[in-house]
Amino acid sequence: MHGYFITAFATVVNTFVNARTTADSAAIVYSIEIVFTVSWGALLPATIIEPLTLTPVIVVGCAFVVAGNVISVARALFTSLRKERSGA
Repeated sequence: MHGYFITAFATVVNTFVNARTTADSAAIVYSIEIVFTVSWGALLPATIIEPLTLTPVIVVGCAFVVAGNVISVARALFTSLRKERSGA
């Protein structure tokens, strides 16, 4: 039953925030959604959700997601800075 309320709350917040953010920011948040899901699944008490056991595969997968996002953002930042310095 809690899942319905959590989903409804998340949908309302999602709709509100998406109207006030850029596409780049939204893409970053959506791409690391699995990291948030695993974190909440591991940290929330068992009375709210079914507990999640963190396995090495889950941790490595989350690390890959975070690393991919860091690389992507860093690459875009460096490209932007390079264009700015060259006067383009």
